[in-house]
Amino acid sequence: MPTVENNEARLERQARDMLNLLRETRSPKRRARKTLEQLRQELVKKLAADEQGSENPSVGPLTEAERATLTAGGFRLDKAPPRKGRSEFEQLVADSLSVEKVAERLGVNASRIRQRLKEGTLYGFKHERYWELPRFQFSGRSVVTGLGEILPSVKDLALHPVAILRWFSTPQPELSIDDGEPMTPLDWLREGHPADAVLTVLHMLDG
Repeated sequence: MPTVENNEARLERQARDMLNLLRETRSPKRRARKTLEQLRQELVKKLAADEQGSENPSVGPLTEAERATLTAGGFRLDKAPPRKGRSEFEQLVADSLSVEKVAERLGVNASRIRQRLKEGTLYGFKHERYWELPRFQFSGRSVVTGLGEILPSVKDLALHPVAILRWFSTPQPELSIDDGEPMTPLDWLREGHPADAVLTVLHMLDG
């Protein structure tokens, strides 16, 4: 069984990504009532309750609407936790999508996905002769807005897949509004900010 620390880190990552799906399905009244931080904490508790097969009385389990939204967004809600000792790369492979799954999600042919991988407008890496496409680049049934402008430059850097995932998930000091809290490149794009700012930060890695 995985350590408590591993479980907590995984649940935190899941909750952060799930917010971007769930906040669009919540009613305006509920969005006004709860901050994103409150929703994140609620999601962590709900995910933990789901995995333990019991309800947390303070928040209850995930609702059917939440589960449907998250499943459509590609999140795995089964109760099988990551294997103890699994490396970041192994976990990334396990959480990634095949060409066929991405084609189904985006509503295109598999050949179009392979073409986009070649162009660099989708990010993937080969593992045991097969393409693996990390989930971070998708939001529901589409690609995160603006990401297609950035991914070709990511491909040119030839970084390890884990390094790429970490970079997209790490707050960058240059990505903030009015000297507010630094945002991750993914959150920056999901909030509708210009992709050029992310490209500028990315090019610093190649400097």
